[in-house]
Amino acid sequence: MTLQPKNGSRLLLVLASLLVAFFLLMTAEIGLRMAGFRFDTRPRYMEFNFPNPKELHEIFVPDSTTFWKLKPGEEMGEDIEPINSKGFRGPEFAIEKTPGVTRVVALGDSVTFGGAVSYPQMLAECLGNGYEVINAGVPGYSLFQGLRMFESRIARVKPDIVTVMFGWNDHWYARGYPDSRQQVMGAPELPWPVSFVRGLCIFQLLHYAVARGDAKRNESASHVYRVPMDEYRALLGELINKVKASNARAVLLTTPSALDSGKVPDYLFGLGFIRRLENEVEEETARRLRRLHGDYNDIVREAASKKTVPLLDLESKFYKLSTEKLFRDPSLDVVHPNEDGYRLIGDYLCDTIKFIQPR
Repeated sequence: MTLQPKNGSRLLLVLASLLVAFFLLMTAEIGLRMAGFRFDTRPRYMEFNFPNPKELHEIFVPDSTTFWKLKPGEEMGEDIEPINSKGFRGPEFAIEKTPGVTRVVALGDSVTFGGAVSYPQMLAECLGNGYEVINAGVPGYSLFQGLRMFESRIARVKPDIVTVMFGWNDHWYARGYPDSRQQVMGAPELPWPVSFVRGLCIFQLLHYAVARGDAKRNESASHVYRVPMDEYRALLGELINKVKASNARAVLLTTPSALDSGKVPDYLFGLGFIRRLENEVEEETARRLRRLHGDYNDIVREAASKKTVPLLDLESKFYKLSTEKLFRDPSLDVVHPNEDGYRLIGDYLCDTIKFIQPR
């Protein structure tokens, strides 16, 4: 049976339309790739607090529970020892505790991880023999990730004391999704056609448009935090309960800052962590961010009181001292203390822990 001319013309028209559509899609795909566009929520492409995807991929590996984790053996930079075989900063340690030694695990983000020095390192020096301190701080982690890490990796090393300090990453603006909702928790193997489509920039552009729409619908006052306050409160209570159930004692720390200096580093705006309101000067932004940061610290204080666990109120202690002496330069960094600040945290925490009897 031969096609009638009319039907043949229709077929040619359809084929021509498909070819044109394919050409336009490929042109758009090439253009997006040349422009460096990428939006893929699989962990190996998650940016969160790491604006340089290359850095994220080199330092971390995807994790089905916590999005990412530190890569064992990774060189983190000058004056920072390589990540140990368990995926933490600091010396190697055995899963089984040494009899008679009190094991302390410090949960936290980059403030806990530290720089050239860290407060867990200072804490270990202060506590001395009879104690073992594990630095479980991971740059970019929120309380949501801290809870998941405790469940999956920390509980099994049977700590006696767990210190908890999160807050900064929790109240940065989410990139599309909050940590605990709609987020892809792993990078499972997908059928190659699905994987191929997900890798196309055209598909990722559509995904980006949908994600931005979801984010705006979820926003109140034009923002979505990585861990909103109500979730932060619930997660902190859950973590304390998990620590107690593991037969360990929890110690909560509020997070200090240099916001009393009135300075707000430009990179916080450039990376989209915070926003400057219309006609707002730097000092007003600093006060607003200090109030927000204080609200999260208030939740920590509330949890310590409600759950009857020790509290080290570092925010209050640091505000009573000289910010200029405890932070390198508030115009560049209001988050991470300098060596004097880290040593102060270690000493304060040392005094707190010495009064705690392991279960």
